[in-house]
Amino acid sequence: MTADPLARFAEDVLAERWQGNKAVWIAPEDNGGELTPFPAGYDYLRAIPVQDRPNE
Repeated sequence: MTADPLARFAEDVLAERWQGNKAVWIAPEDNGGELTPFPAGYDYLRAIPVQDRPNE
């Protein structure tokens, strides 16, 4: 499951298609499936997505 997204990433980098934007993507359940962007404004390090809080 890990090899497929990494291979696709490497192909994009080598073909100069990749442009980093610090986005987080969720890997698909099946090889070759669509990558899902993680919702902006959420803390991707949590098991359950919660919105980030602005610095208080």
